[in-house]
Amino acid sequence: MAKVHREYDEENHYKKHEDNIRALLVDLGVTKEEVLTNTPRRWIAFLTTYTKALRGEYNDFKAFESKHDQMVIVETKFWSMCEHHLLPFFGKAYVGYIPNKKVVGVSKIVRYIQHIAMKPSIQEELTEEIADKLQVELGSQGTIVILKGFHTCVASRYDNGWMTTSALRGIFRDDPYRKEEFVRLINNKPREVID
Repeated sequence: MAKVHREYDEENHYKKHEDNIRALLVDLGVTKEEVLTNTPRRWIAFLTTYTKALRGEYNDFKAFESKHDQMVIVETKFWSMCEHHLLPFFGKAYVGYIPNKKVVGVSKIVRYIQHIAMKPSIQEELTEEIADKLQVELGSQGTIVILKGFHTCVASRYDNGWMTTSALRGIFRDDPYRKEEFVRLINNKPREVID
């Protein structure tokens, strides 16, 4: 399915949807005047933030020639939104790649992940999408992505909301040692930097 990029007019979205959200809140039994007055606009602003990846591509993958041919690992936090419940899920993203005559700026990978996560998605597809894009953009021998996400839509109803997903490309699919090395390295960080 092709992505549809519509021109986004924030003020028009407020005018178009505030009354519908307000009516839904009233139907659900909300009576507090401040909530009925201001929450529809706040919710639209919230959704605007969590859909920004749908309104623009990220393609800034500045690369540098390098003889480095061992694993590079990047770790960052991410925030996304469950496409089934429109509630946030968030956590840590771990990306590993084996360079092929070039490396990419660490901040480019971090910014890409933080950008692409800001849309309604499911974690499984988000993980695959990150791996596919980075494998192409990095031109690496292999790419591995692990997302560890906490899903508020699950946690608000049950005891736990954690989920881990992975996607492997290139050498990480073909060489079990490389995958084991990646997992060992992300799990053996010095204790003082674990948050």
